Amino acid sequence: MRNHLCKVLFTICFTIIVGCNSSDFYYLEFKNVNDGWEKDESLKFNFLPKNSQSKLKVLIRNDKAYPFSNIYLISRIKFEDKLLTDTLNINFEDEGIDIFKTNSLSVKNYSFILKDNINFGQDSVSVELKHAIRPANSSTPIQSLKGIISVGLLAE
Repeated sequence: MRNHLCKVLFTICFTIIVGCNSSDFYYLEFKNVNDGWEKDESLKFNFLPKNSQSKLKVLIRNDKAYPFSNIYLISRIKFEDKLLTDTLNINFEDEGIDIFKTNSLSVKNYSFILKDNINFGQDSVSVELKHAIRPANSSTPIQSLKGIISVGLLAE
């Protein structure tokens, strides 16, 4: 029941914030990873671009079970005949990435820019995200990352 209430409250708050923003988004999708985000699990998002210039944002929701203050993400963006691959280190303690400053109900919500001012053309776009987090002083990645509730992609 509490998990359902958290999801409903997040959806309402996110809709209000996005609805009050001057920019228009044309794609928003979340993937739930409540039982742990497996190391080899790619979260896949597919959409048709609507703007000549687009901005992609990744939205991450985590709870108190998440043991780190950052996350490493490997992104793969495929469009037309292009493939953009990048490894990102997102520090959750940076100012401005937490979209809800109060963090009620022990759920934290983060938003960060994946790509800005990118022209996708007319074909469909495919985005894949994988985590690459590992404990300090270890070369072995974590097999199942706990504490991440969902990961979303927003295109505007």
